[in-house]
Parts: sequence; structure tokens; C-alpha cells
Amino acid sequence: QRKKEIWDFKRQSQLIESLMLRIPIPSFYFDTAQEDTWKVIDGLQRLTAFKNYLTGKEKKKLQDLQYLTDFNGKTFDELPRQYIRRIKEAPIVAFCVEKGTPEGIIYNIFQRINTGGLKLTPQEIRNAMYHGKSTELAKKLCASSEFLETTMYAVKPDRMADQEYAIRFMAFTELDYSVEYQDDIDAFLIKAMKKVNAYNEEELKRIEESFCRVMKYCRIIFGRYAFRRIGEGGRRGPINKALFELWSVCFSKLKEEELGELSRQSGKFMEKYAGLFQKKEFIQALKSGKRTDCVKRINEGEMLTEELLC
Repeated sequence: QRKKEIWDFKRQSQLIESLMLRIPIPSFYFDTAQEDTWKVIDGLQRLTAFKNYLTGKEKKKLQDLQYLTDFNGKTFDELPRQYIRRIKEAPIVAFCVEKGTPEGIIYNIFQRINTGGLKLTPQEIRNAMYHGKSTELAKKLCASSEFLETTMYAVKPDRMADQEYAIRFMAFTELDYSVEYQDDIDAFLIKAMKKVNAYNEEELKRIEESFCRVMKYCRIIFGRYAFRRIGEGGRRGPINKALFELWSVCFSKLKEEELGELSRQSGKFMEKYAGLFQKKEFIQALKSGKRTDCVKRINEGEMLTEELLC
């Protein structure tokens, strides 16, 4: 699921307090398709709270309790025996998604279950369901200096937002977006993750080198406008996923010498790039998730680069 430590210890303490007060806690949901590795669909924060307070090597102390305030500052071992018993004997309800359940249903369960109070992001769901070579590579790519410097550290790692960019790079460069993208970005990214999960080390290395090369030249050519819209007076917009996909595709197709030539003409390139944002059709295509608009905006980028390389 998502990162384990999203809940602060105040919230974890209040969960423990619920057990001490014999207040029922929400059900847990697990994907048990693989017998030796259960995936947590919902309940990771609660499981982490139990681990931290009950079995952690560092003796955590309760804090900010709402009702049993006398126990603030107490470790599990320091509680009165009756409360230790209440915690240990608290009933736990768990639902298990068994082997053979269609992927679509499991994904839908991930989307619908939100009992923990923090709704899973689409990338957190994809990471849980399709964890493998693609997710490990995504983690590596978004931690690279090339990505961090080009995006100017603007894409935060919270909730795996940065990893989604790396997955999008894989999808738009490893799949034929003009055919395989069918207006559903989730399905498209999942298809790419499953494909990359089956890659060998050589293929993974190829993606990594391509990603780093594209990020490097995006930084050189676009500077502070990398993956951003250019507004009136040179006003800079936030990082834009559609622009990230566009230049990922365009630059991944170019050879080193062609990218070098574009960098030497960066002034002229940026002048023409700024002109794209004066076109209403291009702006509309950037806002759309439809395949036709995706193809349209990437075509605009390819025509721009071809014009300068001719």
C-alpha cells in the first residue's frame, strides 16, 4: 500500500485507546492470492500502529489520548494488566480476497475501500497490485538527480506522486500510445507495468538510460520551464503531466546528436515552444484525457522538433 508512516503517533495512540475502551475498529482487507505474501488493501496504518506500540524495538509511549489521559506517556508494558488484556483480546475482523479473483474486481476493491480515512491514490493502488520490476525501477528513476533537477524538486514523493511520472514515462515510451491508450490512463499504466515487470535486466537498463537522457536534455533545453506551460510575460505554470508525456515521447525517439542539436538551438526552440501556448487547440488538447487529444499534442511536439532538425 502507501508508505507505512503516514499516521503520526498521536493518531496511532488514539487507535490504541480505542482498543482500551473496547471500541470496535474498522475491518481489514487483504489480497491473499499469493499464500506467502499478503497484500494490504486496507489497514496498513492500523497494522503499523499495532507494530509500533505492541512489538516495536523502540518502546513507544502513548500521547494525546482523548479519554484515558492518565496513560499518556505510558508504554505498552507499563499499562495496567486489565488494559493490556483488552488490547490483546480486541476482536479483529479481516476480509480476504482469494486467489482466482479477477484483477478488475481487486482493483475496484482498492478504489472503494477507504475505512482508514486516507483514500489511496491511483499510483498507490497500482503499486500494491502490480509491485515488481516496474515499481522498483520507478522508485529508482524518480530518485535520480536527472529527474529531481529537471523538475526542480517540484514533484513530491508523498503518496507516490513522483513514481507515477516514471510509470508514465514507461507507458508512453514502451507502448504504442496511439493505439493502446484508450482514454483510460489507469488501464494504460497498468498494461505498461505488467509489461515491464516481465523485462530482463538489459531491457530495464535501456529504460533507465533513456529516462536519464531525456531528463538531462529537458533540463538543458527547457531550463526552468521543463514540463511547464509558459504564460503571459513568461509566467511559469506548475509541472504538467501531459507535457511530461509529450516530451518523454518526442525526446526518447531522438538520437544523442539530434538532442545535442536541439540544445544548441535552445533559444529558437523555446521561442517556438512558447508559441504553442498561443494555440487554442493545443491548450485544449493538454487538458484532455482522450486518446485523440493525446496524439494531437504529441504530434505538435514532434513537428516542432522536426522543424528545427531539418
